[in-house]
Amino acid sequence: SSEESCLWAVIICGWKRNVYQRKKSLELSLKQNVYKNPNKCQSDFFMNNFFPKSMRKESRKMKRVRLGKTDMYVNAIGLGCMGLTHASGLPTPKEEAVEILRKAHDMGYDFYDTAECYTGVNPDGSTAYNEEVVGEAVKPFRKDIILCTKFGVKHMGDHLEFDSSPETIRKSLEGSLKKLQTDYVDVYYQHRIDPKVEPEVVAGVMKELIEEGKIKAWGISETNEE
Repeated sequence: SSEESCLWAVIICGWKRNVYQRKKSLELSLKQNVYKNPNKCQSDFFMNNFFPKSMRKESRKMKRVRLGKTDMYVNAIGLGCMGLTHASGLPTPKEEAVEILRKAHDMGYDFYDTAECYTGVNPDGSTAYNEEVVGEAVKPFRKDIILCTKFGVKHMGDHLEFDSSPETIRKSLEGSLKKLQTDYVDVYYQHRIDPKVEPEVVAGVMKELIEEGKIKAWGISETNEE
C-alpha cells in the first residue's frame, strides 16, 4: 500500500541521513587521530555507531512485517546501503563494507536496499559500485534476505537525469543482476518518476520482468499518491 511504501521510504531515508552524519564524524575523528589503528577504524566505527550493542541484542527479535501485498515478510527495520559508497565522502573500502553487511545479517537484518546509481570514487580513481559491494556481501545468504535495487536515475554533478524507458529499464536490470551476483531481484524500484514516460509503460515492463522471473515485485521510490 502507499502508506507502507511511505513508511519504508522514511526508514531508508532516515538511515541514509544517519550514515552521512556519522561518516562525517568518522572523518573528523580520523583527522584528530582518535583511532590508533586506521586500517580497521572505519569498520569499527560503523559497527559501534550504526549497530550499537543494545541494537545487536534486540535485532533478532524485531517485529516482522509484510511487504505490501506480496508474500514477502521482513524485519521491520531495513538496511539502506547507500552510505557505504555514495554521498558520504570516500567510499568504505570494499572488504570492510562487506564485513559490515555480513555482520548486519548475523544480527538479524534481512532487507538490503541499494541502487544502480549509488556509486563513488575510490582513492585510486576507480569507481565504487554499491551493488557490487552488496552482491559480494550477501552471497552466502542470498536466499534468506529481501534484496532491493533501483533504476532510472543518473547523477550528473549538479543535477539528476531520469530515464525510465523500457530499453533502459531492461539494460539497467541486467547490469544490476550482474553486479549483485544474482539471477533475480526481490523488489525493483523506479528511483524517480520520469516525466517523459507514462507510469503505465513502466508498469507494463515490470509485469513482463515479473513473468520472466527476473524480479518478484516492484515499487516507486520518493513519490506520493498524486
